[in-house]
Amino acid sequence: MKTKNTDLSGCAVLDITTAEQWLTLPSDMQCSFSVYEPYEVNEAIRAQILYNDVSESKAKMWNEVVVDTSKWNKPISSYPIQAIFYHRGYLGSPVFERGGLEGAKYEQIRFFEESNKIIPIVAIDDKNIDYVFSYNEEDQAIHE
Repeated sequence: MKTKNTDLSGCAVLDITTAEQWLTLPSDMQCSFSVYEPYEVNEAIRAQILYNDVSESKAKMWNEVVVDTSKWNKPISSYPIQAIFYHRGYLGSPVFERGGLEGAKYEQIRFFEESNKIIPIVAIDDKNIDYVFSYNEEDQAIHE
């Protein structure tokens, strides 16, 4: 049942309930499994494992967990954030207004303004098969 709080990016809305079904989705129509349902968390993990098994490129192994902290009701300075990552060579996204280094700098400034804590910006070179992470002083919007 859809409500005003229905997450339209969720797999349940698309009747995708298994990792195998998730693998059949075209890349421009991906969905996410819910972190609130143990079964869906398990299917998300299974989907990543199955995807890596059928992937022909190590570069396709990228995965991340995105957490909605808006309901934590804690000061942002208490969040366990240690760095902001961006993809070197980011070419833009139709979904996000800011991305790449520009987006990382924006988030670094926002975090500092709300917490008075400086967290570093770290680049990920995902064109390199070894996924090199690097810190560059020039990438930082805020300097100590």
